[in-house]
Amino acid sequence: MKTCIAFAVFLALSVPAFSANHLYDSGNDFLSECSALERANDSNLTHLDMAKNVQCLSYVQGSIDGAFYENARIGMTGKAKAPPLPYCLPEDVSGIQLARVVLKYVRNNPEKAHMATVVLVFMALEDAFPCSNTNGRSR
Repeated sequence: MKTCIAFAVFLALSVPAFSANHLYDSGNDFLSECSALERANDSNLTHLDMAKNVQCLSYVQGSIDGAFYENARIGMTGKAKAPPLPYCLPEDVSGIQLARVVLKYVRNNPEKAHMATVVLVFMALEDAFPCSNTNGRSR
């Protein structure tokens, strides 16, 4: 029981840590919140850095899954042909690689860092994984 209470207190105290910046507001916020992704294999990461990494990975993967779902939903209605997704991910790409691609894209394009993170996610994926590559999948 004490463990459950301690865990609930930890979760409640963790919320303010993530509420200062919303990584989905802009590329600048994504950079601020997700820079620890570059050290994801570092054994010296703090618990907060690890939690932020999970949040960043989840955001990028959720954005990709959301686009895939919406594309599939449009196709299932039969009312319109679903447009192809503008990127083709390699079969063996990992979530951490995808999030790092987004991080690198925002860093390399500071003039776009004010844009919504979700827009930058898809710009980064299209830039890194264009569909002219036949070894990918449109998801």
